[in-house]
Amino acid sequence: MTDATYANLSTLKGELKRAAIDAYMVSQGWKLYDAGATHYWDGDDGDDPGESISRPGENGEGGGDWAANKIKEFFVGDSRDEEWSAAFGKVRQRIDEYLKPWEDLPDPALFDNYVEDLRKATVKLAVATSTSGGVASGAGRMGAQLKIIDENSSAMSGGTISAFKSKFMMELGKAIGGHHGLTVILGQAMTAEQNLLKGAREDVAQAVANATKSLEAYALGGSSSFSFALKVAGAVVAGVAVFATGGTGAVVALAGAGAGLTLLTTLAEQSEKNATEPKAKDYEGLMNGFKTALDDINKAIKNEEGGVRDNLKDNLGRVQTDEASYNLTNPLQNISDDSQLHDDAKGRAIIHNKSLVFEITDTAMPTIADELVAAKELVWAGWSATPYYRDASIGLADTGPYTHWADLAGPLWRLIGDLEWEVRNGATSLKLAIEDMGQTDTDAKDALEKHAETLKDYTNYEVPK
Repeated sequence: MTDATYANLSTLKGELKRAAIDAYMVSQGWKLYDAGATHYWDGDDGDDPGESISRPGENGEGGGDWAANKIKEFFVGDSRDEEWSAAFGKVRQRIDEYLKPWEDLPDPALFDNYVEDLRKATVKLAVATSTSGGVASGAGRMGAQLKIIDENSSAMSGGTISAFKSKFMMELGKAIGGHHGLTVILGQAMTAEQNLLKGAREDVAQAVANATKSLEAYALGGSSSFSFALKVAGAVVAGVAVFATGGTGAVVALAGAGAGLTLLTTLAEQSEKNATEPKAKDYEGLMNGFKTALDDINKAIKNEEGGVRDNLKDNLGRVQTDEASYNLTNPLQNISDDSQLHDDAKGRAIIHNKSLVFEITDTAMPTIADELVAAKELVWAGWSATPYYRDASIGLADTGPYTHWADLAGPLWRLIGDLEWEVRNGATSLKLAIEDMGQTDTDAKDALEKHAETLKDYTNYEVPK
């Protein structure tokens, strides 16, 4: 028998058709003497074996030619050929109908490039909470720049720096951490679906193979176990873990604000672990058992995808109710002169160092903005419904949980773009404010006022409720 793999489904389907026709003929009183026989017989092996009907080939096609003694063939041969060919055709049609929705399941490899882009996005956004005032710093370029901002701003004081700390430093790492957490959720949802479809393809192939063996056994007077363990049961939770083991070695643990999100670690309702054993082991019972096995697979897919859907909806709700963890408050707006940025009237010393400030505004923050742009582009590159498409009767319709995936990906994509805008303009605001501080000429003040004017109508992106 052909190996039970989805790649061999077409061949397996042909073998199932032949086995089903064998079982059907035996159920109608005909005999199949051995597995290599070319005909079904209604008599014994004596000199007058009686009537015979040709057996289909190994691919399940052909057969149905009736033969008997010359007199019988002369009078009824043609009509009997049509009768049995039509009967064979009905068996084949039944199998075609059962398998039709399952013959175009997506290739799990279609997810690979999209998953890898999301892994790279998590690397771009990876941060971890530090012990310095609750400010988030992390690995890679993003973490290094956040560390520069933390260290440089900690070496200074005054209203301008205090405003910057409260508006940016304390919130920026948290927001990036939130974005990182969302890429983890999206990436894990995608690898969960990838693993689920891989399991579904294996299960369908196994269902065909087991049905074939059982039908063959019945036709030859034996018996065979039909039930098998469903690979789709538990495939989602197993697939979630796969996201952490990609080629880039992405760090995907939730950190900072992202800790408010929920990873998918269990399903509310466990999927049935085994295909149902048929109630009867005759032709009709085994054919119904095959259909039930496919239905069992589908029920498990619906349950598994339902867990992914619910997790995505839950995390979208968390973003909607806690936008402060994924966005900045209006950063340094409506600042028209340095008196609004610092105040030493109460004896608070103003300590600032332009070289430290400009390392923040000219190096660290632009680098962070560039990394955010790259992360946004990677989220976009990893965003596609293409790998999900299948027959609408399978699982949660033709794209499974993709719609809910996109409902979360859209806000993330916009939040990252919003944050990049805020970082670039925040850097400009801080630099112009420092340049204006204590100056008597109007150039610096005019530049600050002009920049403030460009910001005054800005509003943060709000996630639709």
